[in-house]
Amino acid sequence: MKVNADGSVDVWFGPKAPEGMEHNWVQTIPGKGWFMILRLYGPLEPWFNQTWRPGNIELLGNWDGCDQCGKRGHSGPSRANNGKS
Repeated sequence: MKVNADGSVDVWFGPKAPEGMEHNWVQTIPGKGWFMILRLYGPLEPWFNQTWRPGNIELLGNWDGCDQCGKRGHSGPSRANNGKS
């Protein structure tokens, strides 16, 4: 897994891995929905006192169709990060 300079980790979701991000990529199927679940093993105090929250999922494609495969029904790659960036 590739870690950012600030210690955060970006995870990419889409039908094809962005170049250079193959180890941080989760494949999705064009035209099918998906959802994300966050599971924490041994969460630290910032989770319990709610001073840390995971970052939002950011859309990186376009709304008219996937920039990876050109099909409508999904929006191309998305990215989730661990809340540090």
